[in-house]
Amino acid sequence: MNKQIKTIALIIAIAAISLFLTACSNNSNSNNQKNENEIIKIGVMMPLSGDVAQYGEFTKKGIELAKKEMKMNNVQLIFEDTKCDGKEAVTAATKLITVDKVNAILGGLCSGETLAAAPLANQ
Repeated sequence: MNKQIKTIALIIAIAAISLFLTACSNNSNSNNQKNENEIIKIGVMMPLSGDVAQYGEFTKKGIELAKKEMKMNNVQLIFEDTKCDGKEAVTAATKLITVDKVNAILGGLCSGETLAAAPLANQ
């Protein structure tokens, strides 16, 4: 069972980062050329501590592996621990948006944290 959880988390992570990076690659400057020196900040919200931390850790490793395999050196991942809790997710999303100024947010892994943080991300 543990191996299945790792596999699912890896697939989710790779799919999420691939979709985001594909979307980012469609954005271009006035010359229709991608500026490869521009840093793209991606905030990632997930439980890295608490009862379901193992899911967050597996997914974090998957996202980092996808970034490495895709040679996305201009992507900066900023991870925030949500503990699978709505209040923690709102705090994490607020920090990612206002302090870290991320271009996008991936997560959360738990529905409660996702629903709590979604209104902030949509603004």
